[in-house]
Amino acid sequence: MNLLELLLVFSLIALTLVFSLPSQNQSLLIAQRTLLHQIQNAQILALTDERHFTHTAQLDSVYALYPSINVRKLIAYAKNALWQVQFHIGKVYATSSFSLYIDTPRDAISTDFDSRPMAGDIIAMDSTRQCISGYNNTNTSFDCKNNLSINARLSENLGIESMEIFSPSVCGERESGRVYFDHLGFVYCAKIPLLLPNLYEVRLNNKSQRKSVCILPQGKILGKSNGC
Repeated sequence: MNLLELLLVFSLIALTLVFSLPSQNQSLLIAQRTLLHQIQNAQILALTDERHFTHTAQLDSVYALYPSINVRKLIAYAKNALWQVQFHIGKVYATSSFSLYIDTPRDAISTDFDSRPMAGDIIAMDSTRQCISGYNNTNTSFDCKNNLSINARLSENLGIESMEIFSPSVCGERESGRVYFDHLGFVYCAKIPLLLPNLYEVRLNNKSQRKSVCILPQGKILGKSNGC
């Protein structure tokens, strides 16, 4: 076999290997990167937010923007008012989506620390001034009505088939999940924030492929291809 024939054989083998590998699911990769970026965004907001919910004078500007907030209760339960990413995995509103916000206390029982990004809550905005929430397009903060970022809706925007949560039992929620960050970057979970005791995984599935975002208690956030 001469050199030309040998090169041809190697080329055929290389092509066979390339076409035998599973194709890269670009939508899934983009979804993973989007989710990873926004979880990091929540952590950065927690580290850099200069608002302190400790006495009334600090909350004048917050109350002016969100007049339905119960200021006294916000001061009393400030430890629960952390930046969080909530993962919407049920069938309410946009499934396989997420929201980035601070849940707030209000006088109405139905919306008082209700664990949902609703009217009166502090919802993060992206660089285009659209709200980062995939939950509710109308019963939300004034600035967010009909102004939600499509990027938060991974199923609608990128065709993600499902989102799964694998977390410690203390973090468990029905058709939802969430992680919070404090001003030091540490991670919490559950409806009432508890320090995350172990690994928290958000898994995205599409066309028999999967990618995960792995959140560690110390605040490290990683993207993985085959689970955490």
